[in-house]
Amino acid sequence: MDNISPVLEPVNKTKNGYDSSPENIKRSQISIHEAIKSGNEDIVIKIICSNPEIINAREPRYNRTPLLVAVDIGYYRISEILLVYKCNPNAADIYGLTALHTAVSNRSPRLVKLLLDYGANVNPPQRFRGMTPLYMAVEYDLRSTVAMLLKKGASISDATVEGRNVLDVAMTVSSAMRRLVRSYEVKDIIERNRMMVRLHGCKAFWK
Repeated sequence: MDNISPVLEPVNKTKNGYDSSPENIKRSQISIHEAIKSGNEDIVIKIICSNPEIINAREPRYNRTPLLVAVDIGYYRISEILLVYKCNPNAADIYGLTALHTAVSNRSPRLVKLLLDYGANVNPPQRFRGMTPLYMAVEYDLRSTVAMLLKKGASISDATVEGRNVLDVAMTVSSAMRRLVRSYEVKDIIERNRMMVRLHGCKAFWK
């Protein structure tokens, strides 16, 4: 992405309370999670460059990756840096929250789009209380986010642990949300029917 370079000039002075010299970073005295919380993009990049494997390191308490921390705080630029350096966009914490869940929960369509652009699974197997990101977006009445997720193929039929699916929730939120979800439900049914016709044609061909 723009202006994200793996090559950085050495910085030996303390910034935001951290000694960002290459020697200090090499000794792993700065946790990547701490660097992200400080909002210091330069130090985050230096830590990644000094040890690329740290890109998906987990926090001990909530099992969060650097991306989960950055998205939770709302740091767009740092989230983008982590994604450019090939972090896992689909990692989940101990509660089953992925970065996409978190971006939706924080009502950040910009971060939702960023995550989707970098391959975040729109139907993650991990669920927060059984909820998909789409379910959360519908429940919060986030129409632009719902539209983004649906365009990327988010499942309308997936149910939560309570057995309610996305359309069930949309019915209780607003008429606009109900119309939006239903319009994609129709498209989904049409596409499934087309798929069945194609599969039937293939079977007939091989008989």
